[in-house]
Amino acid sequence: MGLDRGRVHEWDNEGKPLLMSGTHQDITEQKRAAMALLESDRKLGSMITNISDVIGIMSADGIMQYKSPNIEKYFGWKPDELIGSDGWSTIHPDDQERIRKEFQLLLLDDNASKTVEYRYKCRDGSYKA
Repeated sequence: MGLDRGRVHEWDNEGKPLLMSGTHQDITEQKRAAMALLESDRKLGSMITNISDVIGIMSADGIMQYKSPNIEKYFGWKPDELIGSDGWSTIHPDDQERIRKEFQLLLLDDNASKTVEYRYKCRDGSYKA
């Protein structure tokens, strides 16, 4: 697969090209890599959508950066309704202090992992554990 680029530098009196330059670049490997990345993204997206957990990414300042699509299935929220919002607002008030402490501990270690249980606010205002 190739990528060609050309340019006319001079024309004659009749408007026909007199002097041209151009390049040809083999982009086969770049195209293969792009297709492999698209396929990988498709597979990852399918896995995230079909797992029984909700995946969320929250910045250190508590702002939601990502919610997996299955948040709607389990809690009624569309991901876009939560992205950019305060991530603590969907945690039951009685659980917030404990969960904030756990979150702060996780931030101290790049490889930290922890399982915690808390009540999560559904779109209808109820909570699920």
